[in-house]
Amino acid sequence: MSQVQTPQQQPLCKGGPFDFAAKLQERQRELLTAWVAFLSLLQEGRVPTPEVYRERYARIAHLPDREKGADLLVLLGELRKYFQKFSQDGNVPQSLSACLEKLIRARHRAAEFAERLQCMERKLEFLRMCFLRDDLTGLWNRRGLRLYFNEVVFPNIFTKDYMVFFFDLNGFKKINDHYGHLTGDRCLQAFAKRLVEALPLTSFIARVYGDEFVAVVPDLTVGETRGRLIAWFGKHPSFEIRVPGEENTIVVSFAIGATNVIGSDSMESVLERADQAMYRAKHDDMGWHLIRV
Repeated sequence: MSQVQTPQQQPLCKGGPFDFAAKLQERQRELLTAWVAFLSLLQEGRVPTPEVYRERYARIAHLPDREKGADLLVLLGELRKYFQKFSQDGNVPQSLSACLEKLIRARHRAAEFAERLQCMERKLEFLRMCFLRDDLTGLWNRRGLRLYFNEVVFPNIFTKDYMVFFFDLNGFKKINDHYGHLTGDRCLQAFAKRLVEALPLTSFIARVYGDEFVAVVPDLTVGETRGRLIAWFGKHPSFEIRVPGEENTIVVSFAIGATNVIGSDSMESVLERADQAMYRAKHDDMGWHLIRV
C-alpha cells in the first residue's frame, strides 16, 4: 500500500513545481559563480575589469555547481596558505609582519562575517518559503502562485499546455458556524490533502482565499480535461471529514471551475475566468464547469 503524501511532502517534479523551485535557487548559483570568477582573477593577479570579469563569469557559469564549489574551496585554501606562510616567516620585516597581522585579523573578521551571512541566508530562505506557503494547509499561497505564473507558466505558454482549476467548498460557512472554526480548519486541511492525493505530482496547488483553492496542471489539454476531472474526483466531487465528538462523518461537496491559459493572459484574467466557471459549476449537476478560450 503506497504511503499517502501530505501537502508538506508533495515532491517538486520536473514540468511543474520543480521548475519553480529551480527559479528560487537560481540566485544562489549566480552568487557562487560570481565568487569563483572574482577570486580566480585575483589569484592570477588580474584586475577584474568589467570586460575581464564578464568573460571569466561566462566561462565558469557552464561548470556544474559541485565543480564551482570545489574551485571556491581551493581558492580560499590557497589564500589561507598565503597568509600563513608570510605570518610564520621569521625573516619578514617587522613592518610587513604588522601589516600581515592586520590582514590576518581582517581575514578572521571576514570569515566571521561570512558565517553570519550564511546564517542569515538560511533564515531568509526559511522566511521566503514561509512567505510563499500557506500556514494552515502547507500548500503554496497566492504570492507563490503569482511567482509560479511569472517564472514558469508564462515563459513556457507557447510550448506547453496549462489548465487552471478553481475549487470552492460548498456550505463552508455553515460548517464554521455549526461546528466551529477548529473543525473548519480541519476541513480545509482535509481538502488540501484530497487535492494532493488526486492531482498529478506536477501540479502546482495553492490556497488563495479562505476556502478557495487553485491548481495549475501542466501538459493537460482542454479536450482531456473532462475525463481527467472524473478520474480525479468522480462524477460528484466531495470528500468526508470526521468531527470530534460526532458519530457520523460530514460529507463536503465542492465546485470546480476550469479554464486553459493563453499567451495574452495575465494571472488575474485566468483566475477570473476560472472563478466564473466555478460559480457556474455550483448550478451544474456535474459539479464542474469549463470555460475555453
